[in-house]
Amino acid sequence: MMRILILIIMLLPCSLGMYASAIDSLLSVLDKTIVMRRQYEEEKERYISLIKDELKQGRLTDMERYLIQNRLFAEYNSYISDSALHYINENILIATRLNNRQWINSSILNKVHILNTSGLFVEAMELLKSLPRNTLEGENIVDYYVCFENLYLYQAEYATDRNYVNNYLRIANLYRDSIISLVPEDTYRYVVVHAPQLIDQGKSQEAICLLKNFLPRLKSNTREYAVATSILAFAYHVVGNKI
Repeated sequence: MMRILILIIMLLPCSLGMYASAIDSLLSVLDKTIVMRRQYEEEKERYISLIKDELKQGRLTDMERYLIQNRLFAEYNSYISDSALHYINENILIATRLNNRQWINSSILNKVHILNTSGLFVEAMELLKSLPRNTLEGENIVDYYVCFENLYLYQAEYATDRNYVNNYLRIANLYRDSIISLVPEDTYRYVVVHAPQLIDQGKSQEAICLLKNFLPRLKSNTREYAVATSILAFAYHVVGNKI
């Protein structure tokens, strides 16, 4: 749902009163990002090329190849999904060959993220159900709940029947509660999960404070910054509509 918040702000007319300048500031950041997109892409491609060169170096162990391909997945994720999927599928094969349960789990969860954003919800659910819950450890447990949260949020976006939308959002919020209970309050993951919760609860001002206090800790040309500013823009939009 967060991936379309900026679009919502731009398409829905509203009188934002005292919050107009804040919205303008956020949209200004977005405009600059769009202008610099070509530069970002060129820099990203150069960096990806350097990582790919590492794959061509002599004889790599399965562990070395897995770690390099994980970096490639991270670069291609939210950039070129087909390439991200290719490298994560390769890593699932390596992790399975090494019988490394945590690497298998991590790679499958990464694949679920791609399937979710691609609208392949049935396939994503099947993969999630294939994971033995008792084998998940550490960050994989949080990521497991995030995958379910996103799965239901994205389904809510696509659903046309209000009853389905409400049910998907209800389930997504249950997974949000699970995430919130596991992550420290001063982390990015806590902020981007809890802020939408606050907005849904009619506490948009609290969400705005939470996000504004955390934003200085994020680099402006990162995906994390884009997500946080999108949620912040939506929070201002909600507050502005109530004036």
